[in-house]
Amino acid sequence: MASRRQDGTYETPVFPWKLRFVSSHQFNMPDKTYNTPFEQFLQTIPVGSTLFYVYAMDKPAELGGQE
Repeated sequence: MASRRQDGTYETPVFPWKLRFVSSHQFNMPDKTYNTPFEQFLQTIPVGSTLFYVYAMDKPAELGGQE
């Protein structure tokens, strides 16, 4: 499906083979929130904060893929 545009012409899709998320370690969230809804903890994170660094592989490592 990704090889066709809306007008029907062909497109060579480019997308990551694999994504890797690495925590920024800027925030400590509790593992268990029995008495407090998890969403309440999320509201304490300031807007614009970095939660994760995202790395993408262009193809499988066995085929010479790079991040």
